[in-house]
Amino acid sequence: MLQAHGLCKAYGAATILKDITFHINDGEHVGLIGPNGAGKSTLLRLLIGAEPPDSGTIVLSSGAKIGYLAQQFAAQIGATIDDAIAHAQAEWSAAAAELQQSSDALAATDNLDAALVRYDAALARFELLGGYEREHRAAAILEGLELPAPTTPIDILSGGQKTRLGLAMLLLGEPDLLLLDEPTNHLDVAALEWLEGFVQQYPRAALIVSHDRTFLDRTVGRVLVLDADTRSMRSYTGGYSDYLVARDQERAAQQVAWQDQQAYITRVQADVARMKQGASKLDQAKTPVGDHDMKWILSGSQAVGAKLARMAKARERKLERYRNSDERVERPRHSWSMKLDFGARRAAGGRYWSWKTCVSPIPAVLSYCAICASKCNMVSALQLLGQTAPGKAPCCG
Repeated sequence: MLQAHGLCKAYGAATILKDITFHINDGEHVGLIGPNGAGKSTLLRLLIGAEPPDSGTIVLSSGAKIGYLAQQFAAQIGATIDDAIAHAQAEWSAAAAELQQSSDALAATDNLDAALVRYDAALARFELLGGYEREHRAAAILEGLELPAPTTPIDILSGGQKTRLGLAMLLLGEPDLLLLDEPTNHLDVAALEWLEGFVQQYPRAALIVSHDRTFLDRTVGRVLVLDADTRSMRSYTGGYSDYLVARDQERAAQQVAWQDQQAYITRVQADVARMKQGASKLDQAKTPVGDHDMKWILSGSQAVGAKLARMAKARERKLERYRNSDERVERPRHSWSMKLDFGARRAAGGRYWSWKTCVSPIPAVLSYCAICASKCNMVSALQLLGQTAPGKAPCCG
């Protein structure tokens, strides 16, 4: 389906991607993970052709289409949901209209052969784009994502609703390769569960960027990992949890190999130090005046000292070559993890917040209204829950 080989990308002196090579098979669902700034979104932009790589090649199967959902959905201000949906299905709708026209012409024409040729071509095109089954899938997509009324302007939608609309437009297009960049952002629980099921059943290829570990475990069979330090990529079989197990095993093996390497280096350095010390003592030995026999003995000892010095130098060079070789094991890096300590709980002192009435300031959408008579003190932990629709953010704002 897709093959990328030797991709490199830099912005000025900052290298973002270095020698990235991977493939995605037809029908395969792959996760793409890495810390913020590792180059995940940059890689997706390279794959869709929004930016060219500095070097390397990207090969897509002949005739295959890529569908891309960015983190931030952009739509024409003033357009309605119905306009966006119609745009997403424009090719299928045109094929359906042509099929209907050719069917009508077949019933009314005197030139049956020409009408049959036109009808067969229209039918083949319509079926290639999914046929009537696609119409049923489109209805399921719109129902599953629970979009507002078709006449709702896009520019007044909440962040979650815009994400749903972007997903709907992408999924209605049924691309051969789905590129999803943080698709779970702004989705409530119901929509997230629906998306999980849809991706699991999606028959074509998908590359998913997500920080949602559970979502990746349920939707992908392989994980690509971008390393923010080396700017390289590794591939692991299985979901996110499988990747964590494999990564921990690799780190444990690397830690043992690194410790063995350090022990070897320490032994060699100790041997070199002893050789140098012995050579230095033999070289500094002095012959007593008039003692010709001792002079002969010390002469032989100095030769041994010179040999020890040469051996020490040779072992030093060998150790230096080892340190600079590919055989050298790097010390395992441990990723930074957040640790929060808020200290002991303090008395609230009777202070509290209270809510009376919250009403959405957006009149064009169903108003969100909540009457809250409860109070919370300064040490309370609260959750504000609700479906994806205007209300939660305005109430908190």
